[in-house]
Amino acid sequence: MLYNKFNEFLWYEDNIGATVSGAGMGVSTPAHASVHTKNTTATVLAGSKILHDCYFLWLGFGESSAVGGNSKYLVDVFFDTNGGTNWEPQPRISNLYLHQAHFTGAGFYQYAFPLFIRAGTSIGVAVQSSVTVAPLRTVVRVYGKPSAPQIISFGSYVQTLGVTVGSTTGFTLSPGTSAWGSYTASLGTLSRDAWWWQAGLGFNDTTITSNCYMYEVACGNAVTKNTCLTNAIVTNTTEQMGQSWCGLGLPIRFIRGGTSVFVRASGNGAIDTTPTCVVYALGG
Repeated sequence: MLYNKFNEFLWYEDNIGATVSGAGMGVSTPAHASVHTKNTTATVLAGSKILHDCYFLWLGFGESSAVGGNSKYLVDVFFDTNGGTNWEPQPRISNLYLHQAHFTGAGFYQYAFPLFIRAGTSIGVAVQSSVTVAPLRTVVRVYGKPSAPQIISFGSYVQTLGVTVGSTTGFTLSPGTSAWGSYTASLGTLSRDAWWWQAGLGFNDTTITSNCYMYEVACGNAVTKNTCLTNAIVTNTTEQMGQSWCGLGLPIRFIRGGTSVFVRASGNGAIDTTPTCVVYALGG
């Protein structure tokens, strides 16, 4: 049998800090004072702390849900190789979707991307929200020094599908109750090839209920679809939500540019109002 060497990361850096509490983890990253408007970019991890080239980026968000607030967010992720003084003109990841994100209730709202980050690169976020609420807190961790760099896979760009920036929301879908709902109409087509998948689920509801949702991203056409993100999970307690990033399997599926993207979902109880979803496809 041919031995295939595995890969592990031997170094990481993060901004979690020593205070393991909702108010102490990560960095305060307020939304703009005007709703549906991106704030200026706030540094969440300085380039001076990223000592090695990195190949995986994990993001967690929380501590800003409010009872009856119906807080939704879109978060842009920026890179800067000049110490946080000259952010790239376009975000590396645009409009990560959050709803009622909280660390100590339902848990982190999480995203993860095998995205290349050069040593010395600062990472920042620009946040908008649908209502005026307490500042969001952002946690970030990057991974470098792979033990087998010759076999590592990583991407260089992320496409966003299904977002409506002007109202801080996503593409409407209809989850089934204790069963899969139908796939949405197409959220759009990939502009480039993609192989790593993430998605965010939210609602337009000021009284969300304790529930668990699963959702899936698939690509193809009206007849044939390939599942790309399977059984991703959102859990929520009253007015607080948390999201896993990987679902019940690694979110890996190679899809050619030009292919349509679809989503379906299920909930284990009464469905909250106006479920919406945004999809992120990494390639390169």
